[in-house]
Amino acid sequence: MDIHTDESQTIKGRRSKIPRTTSKKATKLKVSLMLTEDVDFRLTVHAAAMKLDRSELVNQILDGALKRYVVQDRGQDKGRGETPTEDGTAED
Repeated sequence: MDIHTDESQTIKGRRSKIPRTTSKKATKLKVSLMLTEDVDFRLTVHAAAMKLDRSELVNQILDGALKRYVVQDRGQDKGRGETPTEDGTAED
């Protein structure tokens, strides 16, 4: 075998398996919020100081505040102790 072939295979095997992330932008929704005049003013000033628009700043603030909450779909799993009764409710 060729020395270069062995070396290239060895190098390929050493590469770390870093998961690739897709660069999809998060879907943005238009929402309305009722803010007090004082909060609106402080939000505007803070956004200007950070050179962000107000939506980006609010998104950052809410994202940080909501990190501890997890949304989980707990659909009916078969074989997990829940057996549906005749009226459709789950029974342990």
